[in-house]
Amino acid sequence: MAHTPVPNYASSESTIDDYDYDIISDPGRQSLESSIADLGDFSFRATLHEVPPSDEAKSTFETVALSAGDIQEHVSRNTRCATQRRDGRSRSRGPRERERTFRIYVDGVFDGLDVNVIHQLRQAKLSFPSVHLLVGPFTDSQCLTHGITTAIPHIERSEQVRHLRWVDEVLQDAPVIIDESFLAKYRIDFVAIEEGASINPNISKDRLSGYDLVKSIGKAIPTRRTRCAVGPSLSLLPTPSTLDALKVDQLTPKPSHFDDDDDSEIPEPKEDF
Repeated sequence: MAHTPVPNYASSESTIDDYDYDIISDPGRQSLESSIADLGDFSFRATLHEVPPSDEAKSTFETVALSAGDIQEHVSRNTRCATQRRDGRSRSRGPRERERTFRIYVDGVFDGLDVNVIHQLRQAKLSFPSVHLLVGPFTDSQCLTHGITTAIPHIERSEQVRHLRWVDEVLQDAPVIIDESFLAKYRIDFVAIEEGASINPNISKDRLSGYDLVKSIGKAIPTRRTRCAVGPSLSLLPTPSTLDALKVDQLTPKPSHFDDDDDSEIPEPKEDF
């Protein structure tokens, strides 16, 4: 009977291979654990397929024509996060930094999705070659506390956002005022902030104070506003009060029609105050 060789599983110091470790000086050789972890980033590194925009959309909204390269160049040029050191001097990005997945966060009410909101999320998702996009719709209690009016409850706003193609994760405890503990909790690398947010009357001062903090610690990246977007009119959206009124109206008996020859007096409608 032939002798079957038994594999040697010895793990003495003399037989440990460099492949068991992530060697900083040799970034091309990775450990098994690191390689497995990278598998989770594959989907983010893959080229995202987009349905081509119409010619009318490209001529109407200037952000529609922005490529991933355009967006990343804008981020790099306007922040120190990608290619600059804290002293403002340029530095080269190593292989690991170029390949890493950045965790980018976008917050908001998301009470009525419009073209501007969609394109902000697109720019945030494409701000680096590999991005995990976290989106935080403000909770109903947060909106109430900070005087933000909403027509749609938080659970529905979250569901709307969850089904958008650019979104990877929806946070259920998004605060109006971002602080460092929130950034640390979700390991957020950068917060995408729309250019001109500081003078936007729709953004509260409380929310801007959180943005000021993010900018001061170098964790903000800019997104360009999509102009000419009309968006939905929240005043036209149904609310519980309008729906209740509609139900009452449907249940109220309609007055009978009168013949033209009928000389009887038409009763005045009764109004309840």
